[in-house]
Formats: sequence, C-alpha cells, structure tokens
Amino acid sequence: MAVGDHEHDGANSPELYPQDDVSSYGKTILINLTDFSHQQFSKGHRNPQGLFIDSPDAIWETEHGPQGGDELKPREARCHYGWPSVSYGTQYARPFLARRSGPGVA
Repeated sequence: MAVGDHEHDGANSPELYPQDDVSSYGKTILINLTDFSHQQFSKGHRNPQGLFIDSPDAIWETEHGPQGGDELKPREARCHYGWPSVSYGTQYARPFLARRSGPGVA
C-alpha cells in the first residue's frame, strides 16, 4: 500500500510526516494479508500512485512530484527517498494571466 504526504511536508503544515517513522504518511507499507500485520517498506514519498511488485525486495512505484519531478522507479526495502528534503522538481508556478489591450479588448 502507498500513502502520500497529504501536504504534511513541513512547508504546508508544521508536521514533517514523510520523514517520521511513527506516521504512515509518505510511506509504502507491506501488509500481511493472513494476519493483517504491517511494516514500513520505504519512506520519504510525496504522492505515490501505482505499485508493481517486481520481487520481494523491489517494488516499482509511480509518484507525482513537483514540476519535472514525476517518477517511475524501483523502490527498495528500508530505503529513505528524502521527500521533502530531496526533490528533483520545482514548485509549480501559478498561471500568469496577462491582460491584453488593443482594439476589441475591454
């Protein structure tokens, strides 16, 4: 299972949950379907979306990142992927709405 940070990233809220081992935000979590026990697989994720199990120790994940930072990568057990301290994208800029002037434009 994958859980996003829900903007608990230290910038949009005071909490920095993707870095916190106690929280499930920003983590991939393995769930035992026999006894429903669970454990953290990896942490430091922003907005994980799709998961594909390649082997018991490698899971492929798609993750929405900031502009230019979307990813499709294998995730390894017990690894820390650094969000929000590490990112290869930039913040999305607000759209610029230019006011036009000239004939026929009010």
